[in-house]
Amino acid sequence: MTIANAGQATATNVLATFTSGDFVARDTGGVRALGTMAPGQPVRFWQPLFATADLRGKTTAVLKVTTTYTDINGQSYE
Repeated sequence: MTIANAGQATATNVLATFTSGDFVARDTGGVRALGTMAPGQPVRFWQPLFATADLRGKTTAVLKVTTTYTDINGQSYE
């Protein structure tokens, strides 16, 4: 997966959290710490997953990922 900072300021404490549902994270408890990202900077990372039995018979699946970060003023975003 690749996440990029599309903003105009540095993002700190960047986290990607994978919520269990159709897929479950196999490693890291479903949380990836991406650190600090400069404006325009992409970060590419791997998150091993497994598909749940709930996918049986479905034609589409959902992978929910929430990204949180803090700006230079200490304001948190999700």
